[in-house]
Amino acid sequence: MVEHEKSTGPAHKPAKTGDQTGTGKQADKPTKTEPTKKNVGKASVGGAKSAKDDVTIVEKTTKKEHKAQAKPTLTKEIEEGLRLRRAIASRRPKKFRRQQWYEYKRLEDSGWRKPTGVDSAMRRHFGYEQPVVRVGFRGPAATRGLHPTGFQEVRVERVADLEKIDPKTQAARVSGGLGTRSLKLVYAEADKRGVRVLNRRNLE
Repeated sequence: MVEHEKSTGPAHKPAKTGDQTGTGKQADKPTKTEPTKKNVGKASVGGAKSAKDDVTIVEKTTKKEHKAQAKPTLTKEIEEGLRLRRAIASRRPKKFRRQQWYEYKRLEDSGWRKPTGVDSAMRRHFGYEQPVVRVGFRGPAATRGLHPTGFQEVRVERVADLEKIDPKTQAARVSGGLGTRSLKLVYAEADKRGVRVLNRRNLE
């Protein structure tokens, strides 16, 4: 009975050098203390500034007001003519070409020529041929030469040219040779008289 107690009893091991507290290997390694949320907050307030402190919010208070452009005073005839002109332009070909332009390279950019051949399918308006210039593609006479807005265009090269413009039916098209200084004077005078500038540029 005495021998059985000696064999099963726990063996006593002496403590290692440097492990006097009896904690084992954990006492040899230094423990790392991770900063908590409270410590981080204190460090950011008392020490270096955080990224949020460097951000400054700038509120934009100045906004450009939209100013409607001037519109012409149109008669019923011109309004109906503009509507009809847009309808005709939608079915008009973008470019008219002469007969057999695709067969000869020298005829590719020669422009329009009326087909005069006796057996020409293009002259007889066959459906598989390209369209021919004819009077049906022309716009109404009342709106011929008008701007799409309905204004009559008047060329302006100096400030004095704005005096002969009627703001109700005419609009200014400024010459492209004017510099920035002259354009500012023309734009200021046009705004003063209520004249619309069709090709206004941004000078800012």
